[in-house]
Amino acid sequence: MAKPIHPILVHFPIALLVTSFVADATYFFTSMGTLRDAGWWMLAAAAASSIPTVLAGLFDMRRTSLKEDVHERVHRHMWVGITLLGVIVALAVWRWTFYASTGRALPMLYLDASFLAVALAAFQGWLGGELVYTHAVFVGPQEQAPESGAAHTGHEHGDAHTHSH
Repeated sequence: MAKPIHPILVHFPIALLVTSFVADATYFFTSMGTLRDAGWWMLAAAAASSIPTVLAGLFDMRRTSLKEDVHERVHRHMWVGITLLGVIVALAVWRWTFYASTGRALPMLYLDASFLAVALAAFQGWLGGELVYTHAVFVGPQEQAPESGAAHTGHEHGDAHTHSH
């Protein structure tokens, strides 16, 4: 089974979006200009990194065989991801109008929209987690260590999940 690319990339736009929101919200209450700048650059990076992340997700989806009961869930994850990409790019365009052209403070409506984008990203992450951890999408069978190997290391996992080291 080929290794997926999407899980490698997905953490960047999520972390950048959340950190951008935190910087912007802190700027809103403190007026620290460096936070305003940091929020903009993190959002720009989130928008830029979202594009290859979505493309990698589409690529990975096309090259794995899906069980019929999981197919609908994968498509839901895909459409929420594409929507989230659009939302992040729209936020970046909106933010650019404040950052580059006017120098005005960010409106509360922008922060509300940014918070909703973070909430959508959290929902999208939950959908992706369900695909991996509940439905084992792109997860191959794990090889079992030989019994003799466990005795030599002193490391056992029984019913009580104890460690002897």
